[in-house]
Amino acid sequence: MAVLAQIPGLNVAIVECHYQALNEYEDGDNEQSQGAEEDQRTYELTRYIKSKTGAKFGIQIRFGEAFVTEYGIRMEVRIDGRGARTMILRPADLRTYGGQFVCSYKDEQRNSKRYHRDFQFADLEVGEHALSCVEPRSPM
Repeated sequence: MAVLAQIPGLNVAIVECHYQALNEYEDGDNEQSQGAEEDQRTYELTRYIKSKTGAKFGIQIRFGEAFVTEYGIRMEVRIDGRGARTMILRPADLRTYGGQFVCSYKDEQRNSKRYHRDFQFADLEVGEHALSCVEPRSPM
């Protein structure tokens, strides 16, 4: 479960879609980082998990009693650097729901039917075939 020291009461866990939390591992080289602007409190924390290809997963977000706020909360779930889901919760909702469980990308509506795509672990590509050409940056 990822816990940020700067935000007491907020707990985030990667879970199988039947709510079983997966074991998380720390990255020894990674440190918690804070947003550059003082008035914008953005925190990042990286954890790794073991998974099976094709397994579906979700993200469980819980706000405990230690989490105190007068304002609404905007949460953004990013997977592989891409925005997957954004939620806004009012302060009253934090206790009412007891936590959010997110296991699919944004819903889409087509021909008056709603569709969603589950979060699912993909094959891990390693080796020469997984490399992408990156253009060098021009000096500033």
